[in-house]
Amino acid sequence: MFKIYTSGGIQRRRDGGRRWRVLLDKFARRCKLDIEFVHPPDTVNPDFSLHTDNQLLYDNPTAWYKKHESVELEDLRRVRESDANVFYYDGNTGFGTDREFLEAYNGNKPIYFIRTVPKTSVQHWVMWRVLHLKDTSPDRLRTFTSLPEFRDFLKVHFPAGGKKP
Repeated sequence: MFKIYTSGGIQRRRDGGRRWRVLLDKFARRCKLDIEFVHPPDTVNPDFSLHTDNQLLYDNPTAWYKKHESVELEDLRRVRESDANVFYYDGNTGFGTDREFLEAYNGNKPIYFIRTVPKTSVQHWVMWRVLHLKDTSPDRLRTFTSLPEFRDFLKVHFPAGGKKP
């Protein structure tokens, strides 16, 4: 099974970044696609949640940074162990999303880039890498402007029992 890591905003979203990930999971199951979506630890395990620990920063700074460090290390491990990465840029991304992008870029992973905002809204250091891949390694980059467009791509390239691209 082909593993695709899901990278996109979490802390800046009311739903904690879960909605679009849940939609992809349901879609893959319904269509019996030959893929598994791998999600950031803080979207699937409450023990990794970074949303509710602001008081911990003041009460126990050492515990606070160790928690953040463990989430980041687990997150990057999941990126490295996945076969490809989907990046959902909707204007709500933060450090984690950009860090995951860089990890996938440096790891020569295929990147599925869903950009629902203008190019000028994407951080420049991410955008130049997207354009660089487009020019130098087009086989590693697929770009989309919506989640439905990405789902159409998945249906064609990851059919049940099919081969990875």
